[in-house]
Amino acid sequence: MSAPEGASGSLLESLPIDGTLHLDAHPQWEVSRVVPDYVAACRRRSIYEVHIVHGRRDADGVQSIEDILMRIREVACFRSGSTDLEAHGETTVILLRPEELPPT
Repeated sequence: MSAPEGASGSLLESLPIDGTLHLDAHPQWEVSRVVPDYVAACRRRSIYEVHIVHGRRDADGVQSIEDILMRIREVACFRSGSTDLEAHGETTVILLRPEELPPT
């Protein structure tokens, strides 16, 4: 699904860049934009472990998040769920540090 007409501006302007992205406030059409932008913002702040809290999204929604993460070059790995936040629906993402990026 694409963004509605007139949707522009940075989706990150009102979000704290602290390594935890809560997607429950974002409709599905925003996820494909906000996840890569948030990951990039975290790397600029030297945050290399990111928690994406996706709440009660269905399996397709979680798969969509994983598909997005697989396309981001700076993602080293990710895993869904965690022992302490599993009930909330979380994906933990480990980012490559600048010196770990393979040459282009």
